[in-house]
Amino acid sequence: MIAKVLAEVGLPAELAEAAADPKWDEALKKSNSEGMDLPAGGIGTPALHINGVALFGPVIGRSVPPGEQAGELWDAVVTLATYPDFWEIKRDRAGLEPDFG
Repeated sequence: MIAKVLAEVGLPAELAEAAADPKWDEALKKSNSEGMDLPAGGIGTPALHINGVALFGPVIGRSVPPGEQAGELWDAVVTLATYPDFWEIKRDRAGLEPDFG
């Protein structure tokens, strides 16, 4: 899957080897810790940091929105993140489990 994604974005296939290279482990652990320190626990991953606010998600079920629709979704997330009293948004995920096939 990594090689396929690299090809889709025009990057060399040999970058996929980094996924199994232990030389990156410490840097990845450090980066993950830095990313999770701001939320102070409790939100999990994926975590986004937007203008000093940490949010869990967004989690997309099956179809990743393309192009302009992806931008609209991102704009909505940024709007929620900038509202000072925004806390959480959730919905039932029955039937929305990810399809990694």
